[in-house]
Amino acid sequence: MLTTAQVEALAPDASSLKAGRQLAEARKWSGLGQDARSLWGLCQGSGKDPYQAQVDLSEPAFRCSCPSRKFPCKHGLGLMLLWTQQPAALAQGQAPGWVGDWLAGRDQRSSKKQERVDKPPDLEAQARRSAQRQSRVEEGVAFLSSWLADMMRQGLSSVSAFPDSHWQGAAARLIDTQAPGLARMVARIPEILARTPWQSRLLEHLGRLHLLLTAFARSDLSPQLQAEVRSRIGWTQNQEELLARPGLRDRWWVLGQRAFEDEPVKTLRTWLWGEHSQKPALLLDFAAGGRPLARTHSVGSVLEGELVYFDGAWPLRALPKSLTLAVPGKPPAGHSTFDDFLSECAGILAVNPWVEEFPTLLQAVVPGASGQYLVDSQGHSVPLQSIHYWRLAAISGGHPISLFGEWDGHALRPLTLWSGERLWTH
Repeated sequence: MLTTAQVEALAPDASSLKAGRQLAEARKWSGLGQDARSLWGLCQGSGKDPYQAQVDLSEPAFRCSCPSRKFPCKHGLGLMLLWTQQPAALAQGQAPGWVGDWLAGRDQRSSKKQERVDKPPDLEAQARRSAQRQSRVEEGVAFLSSWLADMMRQGLSSVSAFPDSHWQGAAARLIDTQAPGLARMVARIPEILARTPWQSRLLEHLGRLHLLLTAFARSDLSPQLQAEVRSRIGWTQNQEELLARPGLRDRWWVLGQRAFEDEPVKTLRTWLWGEHSQKPALLLDFAAGGRPLARTHSVGSVLEGELVYFDGAWPLRALPKSLTLAVPGKPPAGHSTFDDFLSECAGILAVNPWVEEFPTLLQAVVPGASGQYLVDSQGHSVPLQSIHYWRLAAISGGHPISLFGEWDGHALRPLTLWSGERLWTH
């Protein structure tokens, strides 16, 4: 069973959370019920008929007949909050037809997806598409190599004067050659130029880009490194084929989430941590066309089951193969010193030099007095990206806390904090 804090973490925004809390009262509902898999209830809105809210607890997943485009809506949040706070208010029983039909539809779609996974691929068609894609990408790599050489001849000191159209045009050309990964790396350059100091960061970024182009031209790389290079350039892996492989089974802690928008696509990054394997995993969810992101995993919850990792030199991104909610226990501890954590980062870069953000789990750290650093038990410090230092200081009260965040090689972005058994998302 999820806790109230974990359900609240599923809210898409503060207004939805506030409205959901107001609906977490049994008197505002009728037809409340639950069984081993689902919750349901009717909530009267502004229309003639009450809204039908329902939750599939196995993910959890939500559905409501209200017109809201938020996911979950305030009715789904209110129903789950009521369940966590007053479980007896939802009578045990058989789900009504409208709930059963929804669950059956979900099961049917899942079954069809598995059938597609089991269907043998058309190898000849795959070979033709692969050859065409290879030719287009080689054209993009040749263009970018020449483009980088021109930039270096002009000197990095002139780069900051280039208009945005310079970077946008190059990125668009790479999109046309079916190399979206390279396009994203070029499109990031204006963001790097806006930071201080930009010179060292830009040189590092261009070095990684040049190394990627050099690796693409080599044929003696390991299969894992070849897969990493192709992924960075923009090839995608067939998710149905990945899900047909055996996965890694573990108890997965949901340690952090971060949503961001790169028009026209919204992205939600969900970080998991294997309790027994001690391996991190990254789940990516996308929403386009103005649709809201679906937050199906609550920070602080535990999922039990299998994940399948995408191929790569240091696999990080994964797909859920079979995950169900599990009973939480004691959160994983993580590194006790920055030396240990930075040593691990160095080892990862030796295997995969294109990793730009490292999932970082730390214990016994304290925000520094200046507000710009985090200090470990040895008195060593690392810079913080966070601008919310005073919140960190208030939570820690000057005492050691546990923290999960993202390290970009220059500074740490806190995402989740623990003080004792309490959890805060940052």
